[in-house]
Amino acid sequence: DLMMNDVQIAIEAKNSKDLRRGAHSLKGALSHLGAAPAALIAQQLEKLGEIQQLNGARELLTELRENVAVVSTDFRNFLARGASRR
Repeated sequence: DLMMNDVQIAIEAKNSKDLRRGAHSLKGALSHLGAAPAALIAQQLEKLGEIQQLNGARELLTELRENVAVVSTDFRNFLARGASRR
């Protein structure tokens, strides 16, 4: 959530450098979790930061938040199933 907030702050501040950096960190974290669709959206945000074009960044962030919410729910359900088997 902190990384997502960093991206949101960068977008609101129109700071493409911080957007690129924050989105890059998010992309890596999501990739490690196997959340490929969310990581792809983070990559798109990173690219917007690289080319210093923030048009569409808010919409992508909304889409990213929705994807991460699904991943979080799936992960919690996975953990709960594992805990109930013990």
